[in-house]
Amino acid sequence: MKDLMEKLRLRFTSGNNVPVTRAHITLDEYETLRARVAELDAGSEVHQSIAQIGELIRTQDNRITDQPIFIVERQRTEWGFSTEYSDEYKWLNPENDYEEADEEFAAELDEAEGMIGWEKVYYKHYWEFVTACFTEQGCKDYLSRNGHNLGKTRIFACGSYRNDEWQIVRKFLMSYTTPQPVRVPDEAKIYSNHILEVREWREGWNACRKAMLAAQDDSK
Repeated sequence: MKDLMEKLRLRFTSGNNVPVTRAHITLDEYETLRARVAELDAGSEVHQSIAQIGELIRTQDNRITDQPIFIVERQRTEWGFSTEYSDEYKWLNPENDYEEADEEFAAELDEAEGMIGWEKVYYKHYWEFVTACFTEQGCKDYLSRNGHNLGKTRIFACGSYRNDEWQIVRKFLMSYTTPQPVRVPDEAKIYSNHILEVREWREGWNACRKAMLAAQDDSK
C-alpha cells in the first residue's frame, strides 16, 4: 500500500507536490485504494475501543496496587470439614436432596441437638477465579452481563509483579490513542476543459477521491 501511494504521489506531482498533467489512475489502483479505505474504516470501532481501555487504565483507581490485574471472583462453598477446621455449619437433609434448614428450624435443631434425617455439616467459603480484566470497569461490565449466573461475587485487584507479558500489553494500551480518521481530499476544481492535460489530471484526482468516498459509504 505504501508503494502504491508513493507511486501515485510521484505520478500526480513532479516529486515536490506540484501537480503535473496527464496523470491517470488505473482500475486496479482504484480498487486497491477503495479496499484499503474500507479496511481502515471497518477497524475504526476496534481502535476506539482499545483507546477507551487505555484511557481507563490511565485514569482509574488502581487500589494502591502497581500495574494491577483486576479479577472477578465468585464465592464457593466447600463442605465436610471437621470442627477442628471450621466453626461454620448448616443443617442439611441428605434424604431430601440436601435440603437446608431455614434459620428458625436450624435453631430448633440446635436446641434439640439434632433430629432424625438431619445432619450438621461444617463448611468453609472460598473465592474462585472467574475472569481477568485490565480495568475495574471491564469487570463491572462483565458482571452486568453474566453476574446473574455467578451468585455472590467481588472484584479484586491483584498485582502483576514480574508478569512481563501483562505489563507490556498494559503499557501499550496506556500509550494507545485513537488514530485520526482517513481524510478525503477536496475535489479538484481546476476548470480548463480546453486544455486536455489539465482536464485529465483533474479527472484522475477526482477518481481517487471518489474511491475513498465510496469505501467510506460501504463501511457504514
